[in-house]
Amino acid sequence: MPRVISLDWLSPDIFEIHLEKEGLVYEAGDCTLLIGPDGIDSRPYSFSSHPLENRISFLIRRIPKGGLTPWLGFLNPGDRVETSSPFGLFAPGREGPAVFIATGTGIAPFLSYLKDVGAPEPRALFYGVRRRENGVYHTWLTERLARKSCNFLGPPDPIYHFVVSGEGEGRVTDLIDQIPLERGLNYYLCGHETMCQEMSSLLLARGVDEKFIHSEIFVQA
Repeated sequence: MPRVISLDWLSPDIFEIHLEKEGLVYEAGDCTLLIGPDGIDSRPYSFSSHPLENRISFLIRRIPKGGLTPWLGFLNPGDRVETSSPFGLFAPGREGPAVFIATGTGIAPFLSYLKDVGAPEPRALFYGVRRRENGVYHTWLTERLARKSCNFLGPPDPIYHFVVSGEGEGRVTDLIDQIPLERGLNYYLCGHETMCQEMSSLLLARGVDEKFIHSEIFVQA
């Protein structure tokens, strides 16, 4: 079982836990189970670390009355956390040009992908949170995706779009008119179940073939 290296609190209720890698092999978008101290209770988490980093990391929202996250949030360096073998079919950026859409800690698999500085940039990244303080890695994402994408019909389009629903800026789904609709684009949705369902429906209604829509729902407890 890998040992805890550190816990970094990124907001009052979101932390990133870093564990020893112990030779684990995975790809951006993959998940693993983090298993509780009873050896039974477990939850799947996407890696927020890049596969070439010398540690593995996960973004976690602590749910005060949850079954697993309160325990994870009180771990100390040196404590051990049992993990499963990596798994998953969510493969951002590996199936061609892409648009990334995330809410909350659903940004994790996209962070894993973007931490490869040589990886092709997504056509766009849309990231929504309820409170501004929960926009983890917002500054890093702003800098990472600062370059403008080309738009030959007008001014350059921004790659990174950040919206805070709790401050009246609307939800990610409200930005549907800003989401590129181009032949051959893959759309990766990760986050709350409602967002993934609504965004899928909106994309389908705009003519996107369902084979280009890839969803992963984040449920934490």
